[in-house]
Amino acid sequence: MRLSRSFARVLVPALACCLQAAPIQAQEAAPPKPAAPPATQAAAQAAPKTPPAKKAAKRGTAPAKPDADAALQKDVAMQADLKRQVRKKARKAPKYHGPLVNLNAASREELMKLPNVSAAMADKLIAGRPYRTKADMVTRDIVPYGIYSSIKDRVAAVPPTAPK
Repeated sequence: MRLSRSFARVLVPALACCLQAAPIQAQEAAPPKPAAPPATQAAAQAAPKTPPAKKAAKRGTAPAKPDADAALQKDVAMQADLKRQVRKKARKAPKYHGPLVNLNAASREELMKLPNVSAAMADKLIAGRPYRTKADMVTRDIVPYGIYSSIKDRVAAVPPTAPK
């Protein structure tokens, strides 16, 4: 549809006045987004989107994004903080330095001295012998993992020696 010249003479100044006032209103609300020409929009929709990192890899260059660098630095700082926290907890955790209990040779009373091991649990441990590793207690469903985690530093699975 074509506009007449007289209508265009009236409409163009009115639109120009509105467009001049629009940036002032837009600054108060939010910055306006530039509109892309229709041909560009159609091309953008038709073309498959490739992430910038893949494009950079094809070119052999790294994308220059200050936001990505800041995010990377933030991630590195968070990882360093987590490592510090883990080390701090490891220092606080009491470590057992006493003699180890041999699962394959210990008596019922020795097994009952371990934390969280009851008489029934000691009997199960004796019935499940021989153990190749101390983790066999859990893999064979003899001891629950919670109890295993409390006694794993205090036990060892030394294989029985064969008589000569």
